Amino acid sequence: MGNKNIRLAQPENVIALRDVVSKAYARYQDVIDDLPDVSSGLADDVRDHDVWVVEQAGAVVGCVVLIHNDDIALVANLAVDPRCAGSGLGRALMAKAELRARATGHNAMRLNTHQKMPANVAFYERQGWKVVEMSPPKVIMSKNLMTDNSDWV
Repeated sequence: MGNKNIRLAQPENVIALRDVVSKAYARYQDVIDDLPDVSSGLADDVRDHDVWVVEQAGAVVGCVVLIHNDDIALVANLAVDPRCAGSGLGRALMAKAELRARATGHNAMRLNTHQKMPANVAFYERQGWKVVEMSPPKVIMSKNLMTDNSDWV
């Protein structure tokens, strides 16, 4: 994709964020019966947490939601417009989230994904994440930010 314009989301981006998140999860709606409304709460996320967006030609095409807890930074959502799949936007957004987590003093990051999203699990594993718990339908993953990932949390 060339230069990736990643910046903090603003309240005026919420409609575009809902659109991107809905598009990113649309392929799972027929596969996952209990898929929650993954685009709900984005206005609160923009207000209360770090939400980074990536733009292409002036349009929001991806986002990552990072929630700072006391000891762990939680990646609450990562979404990229399917038309941009494979362009490196997901990796760039996750790298931004990791940099922010480190900068705010977190030693580890966590995320939850779904067992019926094996491509997502594989994507995160390629980024250095490890499955730490399987609690169907959840797959809980972690990344240690203090080491070379040889010690997992």
